Amino acid sequence: EIIGHTLLHATLLVFILKGAGKFYTAPIKIHNSFLLKNIFAIVNFLILFFTIGYFYEIAASKHYEKIQSQSKMLAHPKFIITDLAKIPQIKAEAFQDLHGGWNLHIITENFQFTPEKFLMADVQGEGHAHLFINEKKIGRIYSPWVHLPLVEGKNKIRISLNTNSHKDYSVNGEDIFHTMEIFETRKSKHIH
Repeated sequence: EIIGHTLLHATLLVFILKGAGKFYTAPIKIHNSFLLKNIFAIVNFLILFFTIGYFYEIAASKHYEKIQSQSKMLAHPKFIITDLAKIPQIKAEAFQDLHGGWNLHIITENFQFTPEKFLMADVQGEGHAHLFINEKKIGRIYSPWVHLPLVEGKNKIRISLNTNSHKDYSVNGEDIFHTMEIFETRKSKHIH
């Protein structure tokens, strides 16, 4: 794309400054003085720049609105913690798997994984977790151990606690989750 745009802009500049040949006079040659030629070039550049910028802004705004609406669709309602003496807590440890990837051990307090109650009534301290790797939702977690197939390089891990009906656990306006970074030095290979 850069090469194509560079050639296109270079051709346009040559056309404006030199013209198309013997039968066509370059628009900049209409003016005789050096000052008028420069003003002409600057004004034409600004007109083109702002016209292209205007349409780019419209396209970018539509794309941004689309992304925002998609993220709102993925957001879950909040489950506000009522029993502050038993606030669910989460932390995690990662262990490198010799066969590839990492094994994640999720450690919770005041929380129990209850896959058998999925989509049933919410009970504080019960539910499942959601796993995100590099800001992409990977799926639900129903037990304290999960295998992570990570790409080479830095990987941002986020594990959120969710109720039986999928609500995000929240206390004092903050969701309950754990984040960590794992740096994978190995290239991806077949994972068992």
